[in-house]
Amino acid sequence: MRRMTLLLSFSACLVLWLGSTVQAQDVQTFRRGDVDADGSVDLSDVFKFLNVTFLGAPAAVDCDKAYDFDGDGDRDTADAIYMLEYQFTGGPNPPGPFGDCGVEAADTGLTCNEFPGCPLDGGGLSEEELEQYAQISHVLRRIAYGQTPTLFEDVLAMENGAIDYIDEQLAPSLIDETLNDDLNDRLDLLNFDGDIADLQRSIFVRGIYAERQLVEVLTDFWDNHFNTFFFDTRNYFNNLDAGGDVYTTGEANALAAFFESQENQGYRDNALGTFEDLLLNSALSVTMTIYLDSIVNVVGAPNENYAREIMELHTMGVDNGYTQADIEELAKVFTGWNVCLVPSTMVTGDPIVDSALACEALSLDPVADGNEWVFTFDDTLHDNSVKTIFPGTSYEITLGDDEFGIDEGLAFITHLSTLTQTAEYVSTKLVQKFVADDAPPGLVASMVATWLLTDGDMTAVVEEMLTSDDFLLENRFSKIQTPMEFILSTVRNFGGDARDVNGLGEPTAIDEDVNEIRSTVSALSHLPFYFNTPDGFPESGADQLGTFKVLQRINYNKYIADETDKLYFDGRPIMESNDVDLNDAAEIAEFWMNRLFGGSFDPIDLELAEDFLNTHENGVEVTLSSGANLYERRIRQFLTFLASYPQALQQ
Repeated sequence: MRRMTLLLSFSACLVLWLGSTVQAQDVQTFRRGDVDADGSVDLSDVFKFLNVTFLGAPAAVDCDKAYDFDGDGDRDTADAIYMLEYQFTGGPNPPGPFGDCGVEAADTGLTCNEFPGCPLDGGGLSEEELEQYAQISHVLRRIAYGQTPTLFEDVLAMENGAIDYIDEQLAPSLIDETLNDDLNDRLDLLNFDGDIADLQRSIFVRGIYAERQLVEVLTDFWDNHFNTFFFDTRNYFNNLDAGGDVYTTGEANALAAFFESQENQGYRDNALGTFEDLLLNSALSVTMTIYLDSIVNVVGAPNENYAREIMELHTMGVDNGYTQADIEELAKVFTGWNVCLVPSTMVTGDPIVDSALACEALSLDPVADGNEWVFTFDDTLHDNSVKTIFPGTSYEITLGDDEFGIDEGLAFITHLSTLTQTAEYVSTKLVQKFVADDAPPGLVASMVATWLLTDGDMTAVVEEMLTSDDFLLENRFSKIQTPMEFILSTVRNFGGDARDVNGLGEPTAIDEDVNEIRSTVSALSHLPFYFNTPDGFPESGADQLGTFKVLQRINYNKYIADETDKLYFDGRPIMESNDVDLNDAAEIAEFWMNRLFGGSFDPIDLELAEDFLNTHENGVEVTLSSGANLYERRIRQFLTFLASYPQALQQ
């Protein structure tokens, strides 16, 4: 019964948010909503609030923060309405500190000089240290797939903490991944350039083990921004007919996986390069050429799909400075862009150079004869007329006059990369990915200015974003993690180690551990390369939530709590290395909640965590003992319980 009570209480916690048990020296703690300072929050506090605020009655506490029921930094009628809804209509709890004395996780600007019954904090961290801890936790949740058993301490040891980590991640060439055996040993076991399942597994392995974490997060962003669909490429090769099927289904699968892998690696290589290079990587990829129908875009019968999407989704944004007539003209620019089979010995790897290679006949065996598919340009299929796009605007461009053939499309890609509309649209999407669903206009404007000054240098643009107050200070825990972000960060937070199913302790990347990640991400409809429309997976928080989606995440946590032979993690050595008393449930609970949530949690959350540790699976209260046979299992279940907290869904 007690475990059931805990779970019901935990469900109630889904609407709690942001208190703190990490306290700072000389800071007055308080209880939000307890304006009569009687130790509880009830209807009398609402009456007291109204009498003091609007009728001039004497206040029981010199603490404006306590009156700020909704935590928005204002003391007004909305606070009374918020508390009434909480008490009578099932509205959300006030943000912490609520129910016990504590401090705000983020300063709202209101003061609290005195609160009877709540002491000044008991020491430990200064306000500056508290902010440093919160900032590191925040940064590792946004520009990395969470922390690892050592990463938080590594960043804390840096002279400027999170700022130095951001600088390090912005210079990935200085991070030597060739020495990363955890990553490379697992990638070596995968055929990720010829098997779509292994390619997906490689994305998860990189997310867990790569040290260039920002590059991996950005690679996911760019691949989603320039989304292609694996099955369209597979079907193209599977349906080729030259007097009979050219490829078996297996061969078609392998080819499609190769081109998705090739395109994905291009985004990784250019993640912090120029936007023009990223756009070229997309435009000249075999999979994009097939996916958006450039292969059937020919003179006399232009296909508008790619012309439309390169402006609508990849650069300028929907109806943002172009017309249907512009789309029609642009379609002519991209006529003749195609794919073809050429001798492998002639392939240079540069798609612009390879585009001029002569195609081989499909009657040849494309595998046995060592031929290779590449992007190509066929001048006989190209519309060589003069084309004017964006006529009458300051960014009008004429093609087919000074530039001819494939150079028309390349010139237009360069032109698109310089437009203010492109800088604004892509910068907004970056902010929505890393900062907030509602992109702060001022931050977007500063990124656009940087973009235009640096010709779309993504290192400079991303640095402008990551060093802003909007990112560092003002939007913590404001986003919902995507399914992939949630699962990878859970594995990293607990030091998950991929083990083989025989329990021999040898690292693997292809057995049940990564398969289960893939299965869970699939159940949440978020597998890389499997989104069928060109707009890519949605990023907004509303799209990530829902009863089924949250339940699937919790089910994954249950899986890693129980299946120790598939994904292994052990909280004991992490606690031992941090001098945590292994028999003290309260100390263990506070250590892990500070570690996972950067000190941002409500006292009720901490109480639930401690109660969980002191309760056996059958509901019987039992004293925690590190010498018990099931101690490690109990700690695993406790950690995955924390990973199912509402905070764990957020960034």
